[in-house]
Amino acid sequence: MRRLMEIAYLLGSETLEGLANPYRMLAEGAGFASPRGMDRAVRVLRQEGWAKESPADASEKASWVFELSGKGLEDLMDGIDPEVEWGREWNGLWSTVSFDLPSEARVERRQLELWLRKRRFGHLQGSLWISPRAYGDWGVELSERHVDPRRLVFQESRAVGMLRDDDYVRKGWNFDRIGQCYRDYMDFLDTRPSAAVGSEQAISWWFEQESRLWKLAFESDPFLPISLYPNGYLGKEAWQRRKAAFRRIAEEMSQA
Repeated sequence: MRRLMEIAYLLGSETLEGLANPYRMLAEGAGFASPRGMDRAVRVLRQEGWAKESPADASEKASWVFELSGKGLEDLMDGIDPEVEWGREWNGLWSTVSFDLPSEARVERRQLELWLRKRRFGHLQGSLWISPRAYGDWGVELSERHVDPRRLVFQESRAVGMLRDDDYVRKGWNFDRIGQCYRDYMDFLDTRPSAAVGSEQAISWWFEQESRLWKLAFESDPFLPISLYPNGYLGKEAWQRRKAAFRRIAEEMSQA
């Protein structure tokens, strides 16, 4: 299901509608062996609100085409649009979260850590986490995870003293790991481009591996405003190459 959503998101409904056979791109890329399985998956996406409903006069070809809803994007991308995040202007303030949960509150601590990582907070030290994003409805989100927001302290701060913003960035996130994840991903795109066109099994295998490697990079990247990244950051290049690879595969499959 995730791969189906990724393909639809990266290509967009206009590109899919322009393909001679959008079913092949979606179904084979996502690993569906029959139209029945594909039908069921698209129906579930729409019923659960992850995909927008098709127009009433949709053609047979357009019935395979769908656009992700806001809920679908939140589920697939954690609410992150990489290009929007990179281009965001930063006001120089860090949002910080600190807490003092007892060690026996294991479930609550685990839920809090999952939320912090989902929202791409950096772990500065101990129970102190940071983000360049402005405070949102974080208390509500934590309450939904059964974490009492009154046991946390949210503040905004500015780097002062000997530590600078780039020190915060390097301490908060593991950019060695982030860089390696992106290099592994782009190496895959470089060395296996022909695997995307061929048998159904080869197509499905390519998308499965691509999705796995991209997810490793995506989940480790905080998607900061681009001015905060250290030199040598590879995320923007990898993102552009990913979109180009999907477009190329769509064209090749359409011509096959």
